[in-house]
Amino acid sequence: MPDVLTISYIKNNPNFYNYCDQQLEDVVGIDEYHSFTACKRLSDSANNNPPTNFSNMNGIGEDFDKWARSKEYRGYIHIPNPDYRNQENPTKNPEKVTDAERNPYGYTKISQAP
Repeated sequence: MPDVLTISYIKNNPNFYNYCDQQLEDVVGIDEYHSFTACKRLSDSANNNPPTNFSNMNGIGEDFDKWARSKEYRGYIHIPNPDYRNQENPTKNPEKVTDAERNPYGYTKISQAP
């Protein structure tokens, strides 16, 4: 069975401001000026897009290891070659999956104020 990997990152794209502004204004209740400033800072701290695949997920010095060391993510979960046969409903209980590598401590670029 192939490895399972999920990556959290902030993607900078043209729709980022629209979605960010809407969420901060409508959901959180921040005014337009402050939401623009917050969205600008988040956009400035966006990560590079992660690779679409890795040729080697388990070797030290291989492409996944190099990417993980780059810290171009907000967090990731890597489950190497999962065997779901011996686990109780892993899709509803992901915290019970054994042998998962979890790294919630990615990298947030610090943007410089203009």
